[in-house]
Amino acid sequence: KMQAACLKPVHMRGHELRVGISLGASLYPDDAADVRSLLRYADSAMYQAKTEGRGNFQFYRHDMTRGIEQRLRLGASLRQALDRDEFELYYQPIVTLEGMRPRAAEALLRWHHPQLGLLGPDQFLPLAEEIGLAAPLGHWVFGAACRAAAGWRAPDGAPLQLAINISPSQLRERALVDVITQA
Repeated sequence: KMQAACLKPVHMRGHELRVGISLGASLYPDDAADVRSLLRYADSAMYQAKTEGRGNFQFYRHDMTRGIEQRLRLGASLRQALDRDEFELYYQPIVTLEGMRPRAAEALLRWHHPQLGLLGPDQFLPLAEEIGLAAPLGHWVFGAACRAAAGWRAPDGAPLQLAINISPSQLRERALVDVITQA
């Protein structure tokens, strides 16, 4: 009923707004007997519902706690990774169809996690977005990629273009042009 009520559009100042919700629930006494644990478990279920997309509902399962704890540890490690110089850029060449000559390179971010090894962006960028690290990470990528590519030239002597992926939160950042210019 709660989901159905929230799916109804809200009209405000001549605009129609639609709200999406994700719900999590824990059950007394099956999941826990105290309020604090029930709320924590409901919160875990809600985060699981969010990972499955808007408008989902999840009951708490004991395996959810492990996933949340792992995510919290990964987030803490991610916050320290920039200071520890654990990120690296790999460059994928972009070539012309005619002659297969290099014209550009795409900077691809990787994380050398101390325990988990080499992680691709799909394993940490969504979390970086969630915890507010996308912007500082993006600033690092721009700086490192531009420094690396400063002297690159194609075989014919022309400068190589550099492609850098930008996150949605970076696109909303007012200082994006300044960040790119300073890089």
